[in-house]
Amino acid sequence: MRKPAQPKSAPVAKQIRFSELVKQCGRPETVTLWTKPKDNPPFMKAVRENRVLTLLLKPHGNHPDFGEIAFHQRPNALYLVFENSLPEENGARVVGIKYDLIAEQKTNGPVAKAPEPKKGPKARRVTAPVVPLIGRKEKPKPPPRKRFDVTILRTASVEEKVTVLALNICDAEAAALQAVNKRKFRAGNIHDDIKAISEI
Repeated sequence: MRKPAQPKSAPVAKQIRFSELVKQCGRPETVTLWTKPKDNPPFMKAVRENRVLTLLLKPHGNHPDFGEIAFHQRPNALYLVFENSLPEENGARVVGIKYDLIAEQKTNGPVAKAPEPKKGPKARRVTAPVVPLIGRKEKPKPPPRKRFDVTILRTASVEEKVTVLALNICDAEAAALQAVNKRKFRAGNIHDDIKAISEI
């Protein structure tokens, strides 16, 4: 009697460390798409040269952020452009994202710069007559404040020393973790990183 065929398990996606990509391809720069991707020639050039990494952010839950090589237009995504071409790894997942390895976005960089509007005829400049002010000058009003949504990654680390009785290293690690879980966690050094910001 033949045994029923067991279903094949899905292949495990290859994982690439983010720090290795930075070593091979240089520090990436974040890109904000203010227009449609096809209307941003510098960004589309980076896409064709395979220099774009799509970073999928996880605002909720305990799952860490991860990246996918190439441009994938998805919600809650951040796009990183590297200096050199990325490896041809279809379906690979980039893990271990370190935001301190990402370069600051250039305000006038070649990728983040939006296409300039077509210049029309220059309007004639009219100079208003200067009227002397009488009395005390009024201070100019400050510009109105705008609202922004800012996503911040807060990481806390505490180093503790635990003494346990065990037969070997593996048992000692398990016993130490069990002992630490029973203690109250008090945050020590806290490191804050801004992950994303958008005007609302």
